[in-house]
Amino acid sequence: MNVDFAIIGSTPKAAILACMLAKTHGHDVALIADFPSTLRPQHGFDISIAPITRPQTWNLLKENISQTKDFLHKTSNTNVIERVDPVFVATNKNGDIALSYMRNIALAFGFMSESQAISDRFISSYQFRDATRLLRRPFFTSLNARLDKCGVKTFSREKLKLKNIKKETQIILKEKKFFAKQIILADDRAIEEFLSPSEITKQFKTITTQGFLVEPTEKIKSSVMFNLDSGLIIHQRNNNSLDCLAPKTKISLEQKICQMTNKNQILRLAGKTQFSTLISQNDAPIIGKIARSKYISLASFGEVGLFLTPAIARYLDNNATSFEKQYFEDHAPKTSKNLRTNITEFSSTINYGRFK
Repeated sequence: MNVDFAIIGSTPKAAILACMLAKTHGHDVALIADFPSTLRPQHGFDISIAPITRPQTWNLLKENISQTKDFLHKTSNTNVIERVDPVFVATNKNGDIALSYMRNIALAFGFMSESQAISDRFISSYQFRDATRLLRRPFFTSLNARLDKCGVKTFSREKLKLKNIKKETQIILKEKKFFAKQIILADDRAIEEFLSPSEITKQFKTITTQGFLVEPTEKIKSSVMFNLDSGLIIHQRNNNSLDCLAPKTKISLEQKICQMTNKNQILRLAGKTQFSTLISQNDAPIIGKIARSKYISLASFGEVGLFLTPAIARYLDNNATSFEKQYFEDHAPKTSKNLRTNITEFSSTINYGRFK
């Protein structure tokens, strides 16, 4: 068996990219993934608005959100998205400046927002309107049917090995061997597994991230809250439980959650997790072959990565618009000739974000 693309990644972005390359662009695609249990704490979120400071990224995002939503609707009968009005807050001067800058650029591209008085703890806070959030649990539950409908071949990552043979790569799994013309490393685990530590250190910061699942609590100001300074992201589900992510620091995640939600009640944990996250050295997305690797790496796209997949698929298919082609070429990995200084985002220690 031969395929055009083998995508290694266990995230919604990896799965939808595989679907788009297969169904929209007509490629033979294999997806190698071990998708998470729907019961465990979240390892990430997918939402159409994030702390972005580059106008080019807002422009690309604006053009691709509706395409992503249409594709999700067309390839499954299950509703996996919902409309949300996320709140972004800042607790210090740097965060305040960054949030104001982010908001002004977003307004210029038609993303509406207004100031919100939430707590005396925050210097500034803005609520953005009409964002789209992917519901990961129903998404993963219905994913196999979606992949089958798109014609994507799926395999477990168990005992995965890659062997370069001339211009193709042999993929060796527990019970299967086949060849791919191009390998896409579409999540952090794949990059850590198939790139050398020195290559990873040159391109990325490795952040230890904590995740909590909190039992149902009172309604918070918005079902999505994002603190630019502490790096805390909170998503409240329809049953009022909280999914929380933040970089590991000396301040406990429980304390951060209480400060963010302006609640003093006791939080009851239903689950917790800890994992590493790769963020590029200049906090901007990376797409391309790193050093001498033959594999294309996709990393540091943040929470909006899923909503950029139509453009990513066109770029991998060599069918991108001139703007998309230039954008992704600018976001190629760092080399001696490409220092990526012209695409730097506001510095961040946040999981998937841009601010600290």
